[in-house]
Amino acid sequence: MKTSRCCILYNEPREGALPDELDVLDQVEYIEQNLAELKINTYRKSITVSFMDEVASLVSEKPDFVFNLVESINNKGELCYFIRPF
Repeated sequence: MKTSRCCILYNEPREGALPDELDVLDQVEYIEQNLAELKINTYRKSITVSFMDEVASLVSEKPDFVFNLVESINNKGELCYFIRPF
């Protein structure tokens, strides 16, 4: 049986980010741990202001599924709807 591969997308915290911005890293770790228990391989991809290139790269990587934790890009929530790679 083929092992599934999941990309966990998350918004890259800015330098000097506040704790409520940094909690996305805790969320990523939590998702990784739980998917590992299900024998699903994971890898991380942070999303920055270069999100168009990052999404293009993601499409070429062809993960089996994506777990999207992106809430904002460069602390701008109005940009996060661009992160719909599939």
